[in-house]
Amino acid sequence: MTDEALWGVGEHTDYGLLTILLQDDAGGLEVRSRTQWVPAPPLPGSFVCNIGDMLDRMTRGLYRSTPHRVRNLARRDRLSFPFFFDPNFARVQPIDLQGWETPPDDYSGTMGSIQRTSFRRQHTAIICLTKSARYFQR
Repeated sequence: MTDEALWGVGEHTDYGLLTILLQDDAGGLEVRSRTQWVPAPPLPGSFVCNIGDMLDRMTRGLYRSTPHRVRNLARRDRLSFPFFFDPNFARVQPIDLQGWETPPDDYSGTMGSIQRTSFRRQHTAIICLTKSARYFQR
């Protein structure tokens, strides 16, 4: 099997508040720490919880969104069942975290604006290709 076939999903963070994930026994989920990729093996009867970009933004970085990826190390189909807890597209503002020292942030925006910013950050190559294709269609 080629190295390319080992990839399930490349590195990314989730857009919303929280993702709750049930994974099968195939494994392959990895979470990035400050220095390395750490396997998150499936544990029977457990869920993986990922903090998303919106919760990161609403807590002014106190809770950080979790960069993660999936590798198909089992060399067979992998099943996972995510539940994405995302706010609607209404205006979103930072959470008042009394007792916590958080940097000031006057951010307020919509879920849509956060998603666009996150998509641009994570998929720069796709955006460049799309812009190039539009240029050549003229």
